[in-house]
Amino acid sequence: MRNPSSETVKGRRRELRRYVLDTSAIIAYLADEVGAQEVTALLRRAERGQLEVLLSFMTLMELEDSALRRGGRELATDILMKVQALPLTVSFVNDPPFLHEAALLKASYPLSVADAWIAALARTARATLIHKDPAFEALTEVIALQPLPYKSPDVPPLPQNNRPDEPEYRAP
Repeated sequence: MRNPSSETVKGRRRELRRYVLDTSAIIAYLADEVGAQEVTALLRRAERGQLEVLLSFMTLMELEDSALRRGGRELATDILMKVQALPLTVSFVNDPPFLHEAALLKASYPLSVADAWIAALARTARATLIHKDPAFEALTEVIALQPLPYKSPDVPPLPQNNRPDEPEYRAP
């Protein structure tokens, strides 16, 4: 994981454009769903130092929770290791102004607690939120959003309980 927040251009520091990946965007990338190409392109640009990609600690929690439920500890460890190898910065910010922002978003919009934390990171970091979650559409006036294509209703859900037909997650 990286921590670039600015780059030097001819002796001047220039703020890098920032993006926050929602859990749905990371899952799209890992499972090679529709939208994975857009996330891959962002990560490649981040690797070259052209922009900064942020991830909320809540995304790590959601990924681990989902993986534990679907395939157990081994799958969870595998997914977290792949995410930690990506060119992004995980934010563990929890200072009072940030907590206030998350609470304000949660109280004002129909968001889960995790989505409020992720949205608060995008808002406080002045970042564009990359997502596949229709819940974020309520935030179009307060946060820059870049939705990835939503899953169509005919897309089957991910298999449960580590069945043999579980999709393979690709390495970063």
